[in-house]
Amino acid sequence: ILPEPAPYPSPPVKSPPAVKPPPVQSLGVVNGRASDLVKPTYSAAAKAVNAQGTVEVQVLIDEAGKVVSAHAINGNVLLRPAAEVAARSSQFTPTLLSKVPIKVTGVIVYNFIR
Repeated sequence: ILPEPAPYPSPPVKSPPAVKPPPVQSLGVVNGRASDLVKPTYSAAAKAVNAQGTVEVQVLIDEAGKVVSAHAINGNVLLRPAAEVAARSSQFTPTLLSKVPIKVTGVIVYNFIR
């Protein structure tokens, strides 16, 4: 009687390569990419002191074109809250990288003129 042959070792199991999410791409000023750029409203306090000027809002836009975060990075402190609210309500055309929608960051510039 012959001894049973030793089983062949099974080949190592390779796990699929980790799928890295694409990096968030920075686009600069994104006003022109908006499909619906909501206009801010003046607050009573801003009207009372006749506040004017430019407010820049840093936004993060998801793969569907929705603003997921908005933070004013400069401008009159009385105008910043209204600009942030308007930015969060805005909608953008999705940005594609190799035909795949990606998250992007950019700046919305609002000009408050009375």
